[in-house]
Amino acid sequence: MMNDVLKTRQRNVNTIYFFITIATLMVRIITGYVLQLPAFSEKNDPSGLKGDAVFTMLIQWFLFTAVTISAYLIHKRVNKDDTSRWYRDFGFNKFSFTKFVQAFLIFIFSGPLVVVVNLMFYYFVLAPFGYVFPASDDKILTVQALMASIFLTAISPAIGEEMFNRGLLFSAYKDRGHTYVLRTALLFSLMHQNIRQTGYTFFFGILVGLCMFYSRSIWGGVLIHFLNNGLQVLYQYAGDTGRMPWLLKVRNAFLPEGTIAGLAKFSALVTGCVIGMIGVFIWMRYRAIKTGEYNPKEKNRYYQGEWKNNIPYYLTILIGVAMATLTLVWGSSVL
Repeated sequence: MMNDVLKTRQRNVNTIYFFITIATLMVRIITGYVLQLPAFSEKNDPSGLKGDAVFTMLIQWFLFTAVTISAYLIHKRVNKDDTSRWYRDFGFNKFSFTKFVQAFLIFIFSGPLVVVVNLMFYYFVLAPFGYVFPASDDKILTVQALMASIFLTAISPAIGEEMFNRGLLFSAYKDRGHTYVLRTALLFSLMHQNIRQTGYTFFFGILVGLCMFYSRSIWGGVLIHFLNNGLQVLYQYAGDTGRMPWLLKVRNAFLPEGTIAGLAKFSALVTGCVIGMIGVFIWMRYRAIKTGEYNPKEKNRYYQGEWKNNIPYYLTILIGVAMATLTLVWGSSVL
């Protein structure tokens, strides 16, 4: 009986994810036209916050949060045998101080590693095709704009994207071992539907997925996501206004330099972050086993052979790959 419940949940979660992905694509296309209206012109919206607000409210709060939860609640109501609490299924579990420290360390160690992934992805995937990054004239020049940007760029994705990716998929795949981590990372990277974000979001998705897998709580991913995006907003604010110059100095001190000494320093930093990241995940795994939140010897194999349940999953991947390829062609100069 339990296997039947999980099979049904897996099929429905895949279906929910697929249709929300389709809806996300439609919203991207529609808002692309809407944002061409005079109300969103550079003259009337110099910071770009009006356009960001429309897009964020539709994607992060309506589709990724409200529709995701509503669709899952409908699944629970229709399938009476699925009696678990929805918020438990999504990983809204206790977030202890220890888990907070672990998530914060993951955020700290991830910075230089994401830089490396970004550089590798650019030079080995984007540069050979002559990909040109789209220009942005958006500026963060006031404290009000900074607060709005933090809400739109840091708080909203931290909640919406973690709810849609880690939470929804956790409900169906938390018993699949580390396959859950790879699945969520792949879908998370393709969810952005553009090639320039695919590389680092896949890597970032692995880190956040592992955090949730071992902590069994969505809050670690929310924290990491918020800190990562929020820091990028602060960097832009510092660059646009000249305020907080120390922040840019700290960032630049950790970036690779074009000298042998600079590269050696950055290589040492990256090596230290890799060792630190591995140490954190070993610690998380040990704690999860000790508290009984994770038992590596018990893995549910109900999904084996259930390829029909995964058809929406494969279609979702197909859409993501198609959009990534399209944006690569669109932004490349040699194709």
